[in-house]
Amino acid sequence: MKQLCCILLWLCWGFNVCAQIAGIDSSRIISAISLYEAVETAQNYANNISEFLRTESVPLPVGINGKNSRYKLIISHISKEDNSVPQIFMSCCVKLDSVKYIAFDGQCGFSGSCGTMPQGKLDLISPVAISFGSTFKLTFNKNTYLEFDCDGVSKIYADITLTFLSDNLIFYDTDGNILNNPPEFNFKISFIDFDDFELQLESKINFAVKGLDGFLFSAENVSVDNSESFTSNTAGFPENFFSNNYDKNLWKGIAVGKAEIILPDFFDNAVHIVSCQNLIIDRNGLSVSAKAVNLNDGELIDSTKWNICANDFSINILRNKIISVCFSGELNIPPFGKNSLIPYSADYNNITQKFDFKCGISG
Repeated sequence: MKQLCCILLWLCWGFNVCAQIAGIDSSRIISAISLYEAVETAQNYANNISEFLRTESVPLPVGINGKNSRYKLIISHISKEDNSVPQIFMSCCVKLDSVKYIAFDGQCGFSGSCGTMPQGKLDLISPVAISFGSTFKLTFNKNTYLEFDCDGVSKIYADITLTFLSDNLIFYDTDGNILNNPPEFNFKISFIDFDDFELQLESKINFAVKGLDGFLFSAENVSVDNSESFTSNTAGFPENFFSNNYDKNLWKGIAVGKAEIILPDFFDNAVHIVSCQNLIIDRNGLSVSAKAVNLNDGELIDSTKWNICANDFSINILRNKIISVCFSGELNIPPFGKNSLIPYSADYNNITQKFDFKCGISG
């Protein structure tokens, strides 16, 4: 009766998920999801593969609880052909959120007890993308697989592509040319939990923010934090980014260890680069805060030319919204002779997306 219940549930779940899955290998994904849901509903589990092999009365499909209860192997059937090594056919289906699964399947030969069964692996059936809002996504590619032993899933080996999606950022190559397509980066790592891994990016990322003409950003020592148990050591968060009761270990996103803001080239500055320790990118977009003072000495400006320098600079962008961008310094007006240096300040206007200047004349 229990076996019949498992089979009926398997079929029912298969019909229910057909509408969710489309594309390459959809039937295998549907099968993996249906098996998982049927076994979960019937609670038809063994503690490990060895226990299942010793207990002939356990109906199929059966799940292996194993050492990692989230990643349950599901044994769908066993092939026992004459004069050949019997094969266990398995799948593993992990629910990433309320609607999205990542599914694996494969087979492994065994002889006798689990002790003589080699370590096996299940391959990712079809690529799966995890989106972080409209900012970026992580795609688990076909070369991703998981390893298992008698006690269940032991490790996940992932081939991951990071793709930027944000239309609020304009990306540049190392020569300063605008990229036609957002950059992609590939990683090959191993971990034990899809909600607990970190990626390290070796390349520098160069970008600009729409609405801030002339300001360029560069990011190095970049890490992708996809963990719910820790936050990357490289993450520096702008002031007031978190609410008082928020556990920042739950934050997921792109942390930047070293960031620089390159000021527009219309400034006659000896110093054009401002260091920034608080820049992150997550599902809500870009957040950054930085402040620099005494960048330049106006007395060094060529008094015979119309020039402008920035002495003080600050910027605050929160979740893709420009809160403030301010700079101040001195403007050189040659006809004024020895009093040619005029103090000024400029504040970013969110409505016009331009800077409002204020100048003061003394003497």
